[in-house]
This record gives sequence, C-alpha cells and structure tokens, in this order.
Amino acid sequence: MILEYKGDNSRRAFLAKTAGVGAAVALAPISRLCKAAKGGPMSEELFVFDPAKGLDDWLLEGDGRASVTDSGAIRVESYENGTTNPACSLWCPQVFDGAYHVSFDFKALDIEGWNIIMLCAEGVNGEDVLSWSRSATWYSYAYTRCMRLYTISYSRGDTGQSGIRKLWAPAHECERREMAPLVSEGQDRCTELGKTYHLEVLKQGNRIRVLADGQTIHDYRDDGTYGAPLGRGRLALRNYTSPKRVEYTNFRVVRL
Repeated sequence: MILEYKGDNSRRAFLAKTAGVGAAVALAPISRLCKAAKGGPMSEELFVFDPAKGLDDWLLEGDGRASVTDSGAIRVESYENGTTNPACSLWCPQVFDGAYHVSFDFKALDIEGWNIIMLCAEGVNGEDVLSWSRSATWYSYAYTRCMRLYTISYSRGDTGQSGIRKLWAPAHECERREMAPLVSEGQDRCTELGKTYHLEVLKQGNRIRVLADGQTIHDYRDDGTYGAPLGRGRLALRNYTSPKRVEYTNFRVVRL
C-alpha cells in the first residue's frame, strides 16, 4: 500500500478518520499493556504500527511517498522535485501528551540526505498542525510562526552529527537562526548504509533523551530559554535535504 500526498482532500480525510484520537490519549483507560523490558514493569501502550492495517490513517506531506513493504516495514521515500531540498514528512495518526517513549528500528537505503523525527508539534494557539496545508519545506515549519515543535536529526550523511532543534515561533522579530535554535548536539550513530539501528526517544516533562542501540546521543533539558517546554502534540518521520529511501520497523509508543 502506497501513500502519496494529494493536498487538502487527503488532509481532510485524515482529520475525519482521526478526530478525537488525541483526546483519547489522556482520557481512555489502559486497554493494552506491554512489557517495557524483559522482566520490567508493565507500560501503557499508546500506539503500535500494525503492518496489516497499513498507512491509511497516516498523512504524508511533501515530495515523496510512503508504503508498507512485504516484510512489514514502513518505507519513506523522498524524491527530486527540482527544489534545493526535496523533503517529505509522514505524520503519525496519534496525538501524544505527558511522558512517553518512542522506539523503532531504522535502516537507510541511501546514505545521502538527513532524517528527522518531529515531536510535540502543535499550532501556536493549540491548533492541530494538520488542520492547515503546508509545502513540507523547512521554512513552512520553522519560519512561519504558525507552529511549535522539537526536531531530532539522525542518519545525516557524512556529517557525523545529530542535533535537537526547538522551533518555538517567537512573537518578536529575530533572525532565522533564533527561530529554530540548535539546543543539543550529539554524535550521529546511524551512519552505515543498510544497517538496522534501534532508536529511542524518551519525552518526560522538559527532558528529552535520545538513544541509538542503547547509547545516549542526547540528554536535553528545556530550560525555557526559548519559550516554555513543549508538551502535547503530533509526531512525524521526515526525509530532508536529498532524495532518500529509509525503512522503519517495530514502531511503537508507550507511556513512561
């Protein structure tokens, strides 16, 4: 099954399908439990990707496509469109709040280009970020003052670097670099083509931890320098800067 972005019609259908999903996160009783680790405590399961259900409830923005492979992986492909930085973003159908743990296995099929997970994405007045259309360019997320979110980069070609940025939509006039400041730097541990890496993002209050194969890349605490720490919002998987094919498996989010 393949998803290709088709503008407002796709967006409206997505919102209709997922209406009320975000509210259920905080209000619904625990319906499914899973082991956080072998022998560890039980954790509330907030979202688990089911290959059998496909990507019908996900939303793709930008120049690319998303599909489910025969092996059950989510494949995201960004392709050349004549612009400087071809990109696409695949939005999870769930809205997350509170403390949670995102985990997935990641494999890059092309070494060029970057990958980003976008976290806590919400409109500046609490709007659903998928209630309006965008081009999926970096400008549309970082510099329009419409939304706030964190971005975490990985598999960044040969740069060897990983970073967390906070897109905080400041009300005052400022330079672009202040609108999307780099708030944490680390080593990119997802550098080998065709190798599968296990990534984890733990969001708890003002703290974000990022691990690859159990090794810490970031341990960031938002001290409020660029506005209040972000909380409730959506999550997306993004290809950026160059045409690239990547695959995700075992994508899940559990309560911390």
